[in-house]
Amino acid sequence: MKTYKTIEELLETKKAQKIIDENLSSYNDEDVVYAVLEVNYWSRDWRTFDDLENAIDDVERWKITYFSDLDAYHDYCDDSIDFRGNDSILERYFDYEAYHDDCDYDITEASNWVVIANW
Repeated sequence: MKTYKTIEELLETKKAQKIIDENLSSYNDEDVVYAVLEVNYWSRDWRTFDDLENAIDDVERWKITYFSDLDAYHDYCDDSIDFRGNDSILERYFDYEAYHDDCDYDITEASNWVVIANW
Protein backbone atom coordinates (compact mmCIF):
# COMPACT_ATOMS: atom_id res chain seq x y z
CA MET A 1 0.00 0.00 0.00
CA LYS A 2 1.41 3.35 -1.04
CA THR A 3 1.78 5.91 1.70
CA TYR A 4 2.13 9.69 1.58
CA LYS A 5 4.20 11.88 3.88
CA THR A 6 1.80 14.82 3.90
CA ILE A 7 -1.93 15.31 3.63
CA GLU A 8 -1.35 17.64 0.69
CA GLU A 9 0.59 14.96 -1.17
CA LEU A 10 -2.24 12.48 -0.61
CA LEU A 11 -4.99 14.91 -1.63
CA GLU A 12 -3.22 15.91 -4.85
CA THR A 13 -3.44 12.39 -6.31
CA LYS A 14 -6.04 11.53 -8.92
CA LYS A 15 -7.36 8.68 -6.78
CA ALA A 16 -7.93 11.01 -3.83
CA GLN A 17 -9.71 13.51 -6.05
CA LYS A 18 -11.93 10.72 -7.37
CA ILE A 19 -12.75 9.57 -3.82
CA ILE A 20 -13.52 13.16 -2.81
CA ASP A 21 -15.63 13.87 -5.91
CA GLU A 22 -17.68 10.71 -5.36
CA ASN A 23 -18.27 11.25 -1.66
CA LEU A 24 -18.39 14.94 -0.85
CA SER A 25 -21.13 17.39 -1.69
CA SER A 26 -19.31 20.71 -1.43
CA TYR A 27 -15.86 22.26 -1.55
CA ASN A 28 -16.09 23.09 2.16
CA ASP A 29 -16.36 19.39 2.90
CA GLU A 30 -12.89 18.89 1.41
CA ASP A 31 -11.52 21.45 3.87
CA VAL A 32 -13.22 19.58 6.71
CA VAL A 33 -11.81 16.23 5.54
CA TYR A 34 -8.36 17.81 5.49
CA ALA A 35 -8.87 19.03 9.05
CA VAL A 36 -10.15 15.62 10.19
CA LEU A 37 -7.15 13.91 8.59
CA GLU A 38 -4.85 16.30 10.41
CA VAL A 39 -6.61 16.14 13.77
CA ASN A 40 -7.56 12.45 13.93
CA TYR A 41 -4.62 10.91 12.08
CA TRP A 42 -1.84 13.16 13.34
CA SER A 43 0.07 10.53 15.27
CA ARG A 44 1.59 8.96 12.16
CA ASP A 45 4.04 10.50 9.76
CA TRP A 46 2.27 9.02 6.73
CA ARG A 47 -1.26 8.84 5.29
CA THR A 48 -3.07 6.33 3.04
CA PHE A 49 -6.21 6.27 0.93
CA ASP A 50 -7.83 4.24 3.73
CA ASP A 51 -7.21 7.19 6.04
CA LEU A 52 -8.88 9.48 3.52
CA GLU A 53 -11.92 7.21 3.27
CA ASN A 54 -12.08 6.93 7.07
CA ALA A 55 -11.92 10.72 7.41
CA ILE A 56 -14.78 11.08 4.91
CA ASP A 57 -16.75 8.49 6.89
CA ASP A 58 -16.03 10.43 10.10
CA VAL A 59 -17.37 13.64 8.52
CA GLU A 60 -20.52 11.94 7.22
CA ARG A 61 -21.25 9.60 10.12
CA TRP A 62 -20.57 11.91 13.03
CA LYS A 63 -22.02 15.00 11.38
CA ILE A 64 -19.00 16.94 12.57
CA THR A 65 -19.77 20.52 13.48
CA TYR A 66 -17.19 22.74 11.87
CA PHE A 67 -16.58 26.39 11.21
CA SER A 68 -14.52 28.07 8.51
CA ASP A 69 -12.27 29.74 11.05
CA LEU A 70 -12.01 30.80 14.69
CA ASP A 71 -13.87 34.08 14.13
CA ALA A 72 -16.85 32.22 12.64
CA TYR A 73 -16.86 29.92 15.67
CA HIS A 74 -16.75 32.87 18.08
CA ASP A 75 -19.62 34.52 16.17
CA TYR A 76 -21.62 31.31 16.64
CA CYS A 77 -20.83 31.34 20.37
CA ASP A 78 -21.84 35.00 20.62
CA ASP A 79 -25.15 34.26 18.91
CA SER A 80 -25.97 31.74 21.62
CA ILE A 81 -25.89 34.42 24.32
CA ASP A 82 -29.27 35.89 25.21
CA PHE A 83 -29.18 39.11 27.22
CA ARG A 84 -32.98 39.51 27.16
CA GLY A 85 -33.04 42.87 25.43
CA ASN A 86 -31.01 44.99 23.07
CA ASP A 87 -29.96 47.57 25.64
CA SER A 88 -29.05 45.16 28.38
CA ILE A 89 -26.55 46.44 30.91
CA LEU A 90 -25.13 42.93 31.06
CA GLU A 91 -24.09 43.10 27.43
CA ARG A 92 -22.06 46.25 28.02
CA TYR A 93 -19.99 44.62 30.75
CA PHE A 94 -19.83 41.11 29.34
CA ASP A 95 -16.24 39.87 28.92
CA TYR A 96 -16.32 38.41 25.41
CA GLU A 97 -12.61 37.65 25.41
CA ALA A 98 -12.87 35.49 28.54
CA TYR A 99 -16.00 33.86 27.14
CA HIS A 100 -14.19 33.02 23.88
CA ASP A 101 -11.29 31.57 25.86
CA ASP A 102 -13.74 29.27 27.64
CA CYS A 103 -15.41 28.31 24.36
CA ASP A 104 -12.01 27.46 22.86
CA TYR A 105 -11.62 24.51 25.24
CA ASP A 106 -14.24 22.63 23.19
CA ILE A 107 -12.63 22.93 19.76
CA THR A 108 -9.67 21.84 17.70
CA GLU A 109 -8.27 24.20 15.08
CA ALA A 110 -6.51 22.61 12.11
CA SER A 111 -3.67 24.24 10.19
CA ASN A 112 -6.09 25.18 7.38
CA TRP A 113 -8.05 27.22 9.99
CA VAL A 114 -11.03 24.89 9.98
CA VAL A 115 -12.40 24.65 13.52
CA ILE A 116 -13.89 21.33 14.61
CA ALA A 117 -16.23 21.51 17.59
CA ASN A 118 -15.76 18.64 20.02
CA TRP A 119 -19.36 18.49 21.19
